[in-house]
Amino acid sequence: MQEYPEIKRFVREILGCSCPDEVFANIDYQQEGEGVSGRRIRVGARLLIYIINMDGKAGIQGVIDAALAQGVGDV
Repeated sequence: MQEYPEIKRFVREILGCSCPDEVFANIDYQQEGEGVSGRRIRVGARLLIYIINMDGKAGIQGVIDAALAQGVGDV
């Protein structure tokens, strides 16, 4: 099992999540999500994070909609 200390730090320090250590035992990291250009990180079964690549603000609503639809589909 691969560990991602930088993701754990991001979740705790930047996002302010006080998730217990057990949650970080299962981290799924993907470079691209379907229909979403960027990174998709699933921490345990509790937190889904998208880091989206955007050149500008044009089309951001479509990217957010695609990320939301994909995230809901994973539940």
